[in-house]
Amino acid sequence: MAAKGILRASNAVMLLCDMQTKFVNHIQYFRDIAQASKRLLDASAILEVPVIASEHVSSSLGATIPELEIGSRKNVSVYEKNLFSMNTDEFKALYKPMQATRNAVILMGIESHVCVMQTALDLVQHVDVHVVADAVSSRTQHDRLFALKRMRQSGVFITTTESVIFQLMGGATHPGFKKILPLVRTPLAPQGLAAAPPSAL
Repeated sequence: MAAKGILRASNAVMLLCDMQTKFVNHIQYFRDIAQASKRLLDASAILEVPVIASEHVSSSLGATIPELEIGSRKNVSVYEKNLFSMNTDEFKALYKPMQATRNAVILMGIESHVCVMQTALDLVQHVDVHVVADAVSSRTQHDRLFALKRMRQSGVFITTTESVIFQLMGGATHPGFKKILPLVRTPLAPQGLAAAPPSAL
């Protein structure tokens, strides 16, 4: 098992939580977190990190937004859920075969204070959980901020998109380094996602 808090392409799995079409106009800074999520998904393909994506009651809330291109990504597995937490029987069937070696979870999606938080609190009992602050949001900023604080209180690591990508590589000697550079050359501009004072986190 890797030292606590360490991310490497060889020990991680990414979780994409409920980035569905019906939420687009209801979540604060949705386009910002979609951009961050796409960057993480693009990095996962280059670095060969598996991704598990959930869709919450897709018959009502729609499929994952098309710009994330999950249908064409060979490293992404998608499943349906109706619990708020991603930690369902369907999730366990996908994750259990890789859990022994991939014991660090990178979590992005919505909503921060509901599905993301419940997933993080379930999984942190067994594995390291890294919630990507600029890739999660809620309908309100205060719910998002207090969810991040609540998760940190329970031992979840709060991080950022770029930090995750560089941690996964570990150094410029990684064979995917040159392919990753175009992804990180232009910093994300998270708008209000970063507007909270540090004391809020």
